[in-house]
Amino acid sequence: MRIYEAAVNALGIAGAPVKLGDIYRIIIENDFYHFGSKTPLSALRVTLDRHCSNKNISQMHKDRFFYKHADGEYELLIKHRDKSNSNYEIKEPSPEEILSDSCAKLIFDLAAQ
Repeated sequence: MRIYEAAVNALGIAGAPVKLGDIYRIIIENDFYHFGSKTPLSALRVTLDRHCSNKNISQMHKDRFFYKHADGEYELLIKHRDKSNSNYEIKEPSPEEILSDSCAKLIFDLAAQ
């Protein structure tokens, strides 16, 4: 299993957008992945950001699974969510919300991260 696959599983278990530390904790508790890095949270963060639909860093991955909120929480994109989990808290903004003026501050905050 790859790091991003472990993160997909962890977010599926969380059932809601969560912070990086919570994703890491779920991955470790469920033995989804063994990090060889001396800085596992950094490795996880970079991997998640490379697979985010709303991030733009130099080495993005073509497959996108996550959305990162301005508050630092990550969530699964709708197409990757477990449909049987009806308690999933949806925070990903709709295309209409993204185009609205009220979303501009959040977009600028995200871009600054």
